[in-house]
Amino acid sequence: MHQTILITEKDLRTAKFLPPYKKGKYRLVHNGIGALELQDDASSTRENLKQIIARLYPDKAGALDEPIWIGTLAELTPNKDPATLVRAAAGLPWRIPVIIIGDGGEREKLIMLIKKLGAEDQILLAGFIPEAARLLSAFTIFVLSSIKEGLPYALLEAGQRGLPIIATDVGGIPDIIEHEMSGILVPARNAAEMREAIIHLAGDPARRKRLGAALQKKVAHKFGISRTCLGPPMREN
Repeated sequence: MHQTILITEKDLRTAKFLPPYKKGKYRLVHNGIGALELQDDASSTRENLKQIIARLYPDKAGALDEPIWIGTLAELTPNKDPATLVRAAAGLPWRIPVIIIGDGGEREKLIMLIKKLGAEDQILLAGFIPEAARLLSAFTIFVLSSIKEGLPYALLEAGQRGLPIIATDVGGIPDIIEHEMSGILVPARNAAEMREAIIHLAGDPARRKRLGAALQKKVAHKFGISRTCLGPPMREN
């Protein structure tokens, strides 16, 4: 019997209700990520990203003098809902810089929203950067605000680098992030709850370290290439 490969637990649960259902027809195989040969150095990575931002925004480089940086790596599309991250960040009680790496059709709308919220000196659109994953270690906290997802590779890349993550509770994200165990889950399209999560995590270095380390271990053990592509099926239905 031919098997259909699914990449999230949610898809596997849903498959039970899709006719014609046959036991063993569906197989769960998560996306996998190759091992890092060398962990990125956070300070040099931050300096590299500072230089990129300084070229894009020569008059705003001072925003990156803050010790805590919020960042994301995502296409600027409706499914990624970067506007919720912008609204969450613009309402923070202090000006934590937010760097959004990625490009897409929502860029102009985001520029207008950032201007409307008066957050031009805080929220910086870095655009498309080749091999952007190498810059993730510059961030203090990684945030993903998607309203629709499969199993996002950007979360695996951020988790592999030990970043604490705040992400929306959609699609396959809960396969990667277990709330308060390996990250923070918030409802989609809820800027207020995302903002509160950022505030609490930004103010708690020990919690950031604990969540980042737990996710790093989980990514290595559960989402490594040898586990996802070469090993036995994670689950069949």
